[in-house]
Amino acid sequence: TTFLAEWCEPIPLEVVVRRYTPWYSSYAKRHPELMVRKDVPPPSFQRLFVEFFLKTTKGELKGKDGRVIVEGLSREHGEEDPLIEFVSGSDWKLLHSKYPRWSSGADLHRTIPALVSQQIIAEIDKMVRRSFLVGEGAWNILGHHLLDGKFEFGFTKDGRLVVIDVFDNDSWHLCNTQWQELSKENFRQKKPLEEVKQCYMLVAEMTKLFRIPRQALVLW
Repeated sequence: TTFLAEWCEPIPLEVVVRRYTPWYSSYAKRHPELMVRKDVPPPSFQRLFVEFFLKTTKGELKGKDGRVIVEGLSREHGEEDPLIEFVSGSDWKLLHSKYPRWSSGADLHRTIPALVSQQIIAEIDKMVRRSFLVGEGAWNILGHHLLDGKFEFGFTKDGRLVVIDVFDNDSWHLCNTQWQELSKENFRQKKPLEEVKQCYMLVAEMTKLFRIPRQALVLW
């Protein structure tokens, strides 16, 4: 129920990395042209797809000095954690996380100064891909599909960029070999709590089977 962690200064970002696009994902909602269906396996990305979202509290974000960076994002309209479009090295444009880019509600008409440099964004992109691949490989060995995952980053006291959040059944979407959901999505879809509990217990037990496999890499 508790853990000890190194002190870090968080970056107000939620970084989502995707291998698959299930019907309930924000990506599928922003891309209705994909026509993602609930009754078939979700389409996949050949290369991991990474997106950045601004992490706010009830639609508001303040800087370390207490200065308001953004406010007034409507929680009721799903605006509070908007998608970031990197329009330049110095500005971030905020978009609705679930509306198609061409729809009238997609543009939140807000641009904020970049909170970290493009170099840091590029480093986060590299780290989140490597981190996800570790989890994806572990679940693949057990015959399961890791669809996507949410990561958060921050800086240690000596300035190192690190992953600062746990990567678990609350922050990923995971399916078994029959593409049945095992993650927190069951709770979001209002499945019976006993069913949600059984899935969490199953996932917890299966993580005990994670191993580093013996592998041979052959270059022809």
